[in-house]
Amino acid sequence: MKVLLVQRRALGDALYTAFVAEVLKREVGAEVHLLTLSSAIELFSSYRYLDRVVPYGGLLKTAKVLRTERYNWLLDYEATFRTYPLALLSGAKRRVAFYRKKRERLLYPLYTDLVPYDAFGFTFWDRLKLLQPLGVDYRKYLGFRPRWVFKEGTKPPRGLPEGDYLVLAPKGVVPSKEVKPPLVPRLARELERRTGLRVVIAVAPGEKEYLRQLREVVAGKFEVFSRPLYDFAFLIKGARAVVSIESFPYHFALAVDVPSVVIVQGYPLFFKKTFGLIEEYRVPLDCVPCGGKSCKRRDYACTKEVDPAAVARLTENLLRKTASLSPSGSKNF
Repeated sequence: MKVLLVQRRALGDALYTAFVAEVLKREVGAEVHLLTLSSAIELFSSYRYLDRVVPYGGLLKTAKVLRTERYNWLLDYEATFRTYPLALLSGAKRRVAFYRKKRERLLYPLYTDLVPYDAFGFTFWDRLKLLQPLGVDYRKYLGFRPRWVFKEGTKPPRGLPEGDYLVLAPKGVVPSKEVKPPLVPRLARELERRTGLRVVIAVAPGEKEYLRQLREVVAGKFEVFSRPLYDFAFLIKGARAVVSIESFPYHFALAVDVPSVVIVQGYPLFFKKTFGLIEEYRVPLDCVPCGGKSCKRRDYACTKEVDPAAVARLTENLLRKTASLSPSGSKNF
């Protein structure tokens, strides 16, 4: 059996979609491929339970690649107007997607199986129900926490920080997911003072304007780490803690047992609190979270009114709490 998982966008979503591969390996012994962002190919290719990672390169080009694989099943976790035709053109015999409202069933003439969506309280668990048409009893995995496991022989990149350090990830892909650059050095100083850890500020290479502004205000006082996603994953894996906006860093940190403080702004926090490795700091505004990519107030106050002292205190307390927490503090694979 050969299965394709489709998550063409959103790194956090792609991460939890990739974790579905382990369940498929365990339950049906499938060969599992993942279709995702081209920038994430190196990282996801290092994940133990994926046999191949296919970069999305446009509709026709990608469909041509997929047809050569002769998939038995295609599980479309994105299910947007960009993936509807891709699912059909893939040549997969069975094509599966979620629907959230009854009327949405009419929008999916391109799928052979439609599954009603249920929210089980954790992004990974929410994805498991799509395995039902394959005969997988997904309910026995509700409550389990997936772990990131590198393939044997995977080598870490060179030039990573040594010793104990904390990762500060202040920028996401949308305007409502960031800490404004002038505030970042203040936050980094408070984190260093409270935790005694060296702070490494990590920003994606593609955020060129943000990086330019950040380097101006940081002015060599803190290390700015701006390297590909594969390197970033190893940076997180080696950290004592992560302080991040609501984005990929804290999702990956959870998967490698690194405690995280998440700064909640436009988007709500998506995790299961019983895991004990994540705490949230909410910007003290009545409109947080709003769930929007852009600010309805038009001032993006949530990106400017982060309290560095409060975030640092929360980080210090989380480090103390997790110092005695076993990595297997919750059920896992």
